[in-house]
This record gives sequence, C-alpha cells and structure tokens, in this order.
Amino acid sequence: MLHDTRASHSTLGQLGVKDRLPYLDTNGAEGPPGVIQLGSGLCIISANFSPDGGTSRYAAPLENLAPDRVHPPQAFADWWSVPIVDDDHGRPISRRQFVLWLANEEGGAHVATDVDGTYTELSTAGVSRFAPPEGGDPRFRDLVAPTVRQIAYEVESTLDGHLVEESDPVGVSIRGPICSLSIDEKVTVGRNDPCPCGSGTKLKKCFDLREPRRQITMSDLMAELPPVPPLS
Repeated sequence: MLHDTRASHSTLGQLGVKDRLPYLDTNGAEGPPGVIQLGSGLCIISANFSPDGGTSRYAAPLENLAPDRVHPPQAFADWWSVPIVDDDHGRPISRRQFVLWLANEEGGAHVATDVDGTYTELSTAGVSRFAPPEGGDPRFRDLVAPTVRQIAYEVESTLDGHLVEESDPVGVSIRGPICSLSIDEKVTVGRNDPCPCGSGTKLKKCFDLREPRRQITMSDLMAELPPVPPLS
C-alpha cells in the first residue's frame, strides 16, 4: 500500500494520493533539550497485575492517546522516514524500517535466512532502557509487532478521514490534502509564489500551512509531577 521500489509501485502511489494525504501521527512528543524521556515510540507499556506478579508488554494504544501523542498531520515524507524510536545502540528506527522488517524478516513477504540483528533485538527484547521486566512470555518483549499495529491504525484513520471516493477516472480524491514537502525543507520562494511541491497552490496556502509536531515543555513536565504535601 505504501512502499515503492524500482520493481513495484504502492497502491496509494498508483492512485496518486500517497504524497498528499495528511497522515495521523501518534508518536510521543519530544521533550525539552537536556531532559531524558522514557518512551517506546508508537507503543505504550501495558501492565496486568495479579497475585503472582502479573505481566507487562508493549501494546499499540490505538485511539487511546495521551495528550503528548496528539500532533498536527504529517506529510508522507516525514511520517514514513523520520525516526520514531532509537534502539539500545542509539540507532534511529523509522516506520518504514518497522514495516519492512515485519514483511521481510517474519514471513510477511518471505522468510529471511539471515535475519537482521537489530530486528531480532527489538522483536525479542524491545529497548532495554524502558522495556517490560524480564521473564514471562517472550512475546511480551516484542516491540516490532505492536508498533506495526499502531502504524496500521494510523493509516486506517488517515484513509477514513481524508480519502473520498469519486466518480472521475482517478476514482479517489483527498479531503484536506497536505503539502508533500518535508516540514524541514528549505524553501526559498516567496509566499505568493507557487509551492515547489507542484500542487499549483501558492506557498502561503500550501507549505506555509504545515505545523510542527507537538513538543513537551518544562511546564508540561512540571504539571505531571504529583503535588508536594504541605510541611507539617
């Protein structure tokens, strides 16, 4: 649906809508500089408590989003390729990498004989600095599958909210299309000039409408701290 190669073309690309769709972004927001945050990309850690200690696992939050996961929509160039989490070695991993891992390493498209080491780590141990506790069912330490489940939710929500069936030869159109340029693109044309993305719209009505992802401020972090009891 999304991945293009020299030999194959994505469904949304052939429909001419992939680069214009405003993609839902549910990744956790970045914090202020110098603040270390514990997070697991698109996933949350779900705990199940019981008398024998219970279990915990990575899970896709789906529509149950904390405020720091609510962002303006992203263009495909950013949504697909920008890192959403770092592994234990500091290597950034994007949605594209997660999806292709599951397709190419786990038998989605074929079974790999030489499995990627980073995939093995993330699918069996997660990211250790904020992973669920050791022990129990090893599936509870898989970060890859629930991440791809959340990506699928983002795609489904994007299509439900913005793809409109039409009777013209193309067959579909987009409700509220987004500029296809990365938000980090260095655009040099004037605000009243045509946008370099090729939409035929002025820059001020296209690229300039892009909004950055939500950032967590120090005020946000302080508001999450429990109240300090009064001194007795």
